[in-house]
Amino acid sequence: MKGRITIEDQVIEKIATMAALEVEGVAASSARAAGPASGQPGAPGSPAHDNEVSLDLRLAVEYGCAVMDVAKEVKRNVARMVSLMLGLRVAAVDITVEDVRAPARD
Repeated sequence: MKGRITIEDQVIEKIATMAALEVEGVAASSARAAGPASGQPGAPGSPAHDNEVSLDLRLAVEYGCAVMDVAKEVKRNVARMVSLMLGLRVAAVDITVEDVRAPARD
């Protein structure tokens, strides 16, 4: 069937952010699809070129958590969810831990 499916970069970024927030110990997260945004995955120079995407995430980790363990779990979960929901191969998930925050109180 003819036609095109376009997934905006913001959708990729939102899925990555939500997947990061699922990980215990993440207090806050934001994501950016790496590369120049084109709004048309598969276009040359697009973050989702050739059904592949790279992501940059920024995290705040809860105080008392093992930062490296949280970051590694975020990488795994983000790659899994982006792949599952969008059918894209995740080439890289780069993480910058920017902050440590007091755990949220119930």
